[in-house]
Amino acid sequence: MRTIYSFIYTLKPYERGIQETLGKYSGFVMPGLGVQIPFFQLVRVRDVREHTMDIPPQAVITKDNVEIKVDGVMWVRPASDEESIKQTFYNIDNWKRAVIQLAMTNLRQEFGDLTLDESLVARETIAANLRAILNEFAKEWGLIVSKVEIMLIDPP
Repeated sequence: MRTIYSFIYTLKPYERGIQETLGKYSGFVMPGLGVQIPFFQLVRVRDVREHTMDIPPQAVITKDNVEIKVDGVMWVRPASDEESIKQTFYNIDNWKRAVIQLAMTNLRQEFGDLTLDESLVARETIAANLRAILNEFAKEWGLIVSKVEIMLIDPP
């Protein structure tokens, strides 16, 4: 996110923004050249390209009480429509951190429902379940989780 304070500004094709007048939402800003009144208006810009985010390695306990180390990666992007861009600014303060934390907690839960043998062969199923869960929550924040991959399942 970046904030623009100047009178004339430009947004790149992969950016969308909101304009606030005296601290209140006053409009949606599309790519191109724009004008604002400094000190009265403020433009906040969001990059709507896909962001690659690592799910940090963590120890999880499977259904049969075996501790394994798992990590993954996910691709997340803000939706580019007006309502979604507003949600990324007003419904969540740090959306990248929130999505990573949500992925970590749900990854533990997904592996906790499976045995070690099941978890070693169910990589795609776990990733699909995790993506569905993340999209359910991320929709309220104006985000789209495009893909989730489990990179490492390290048994003891």
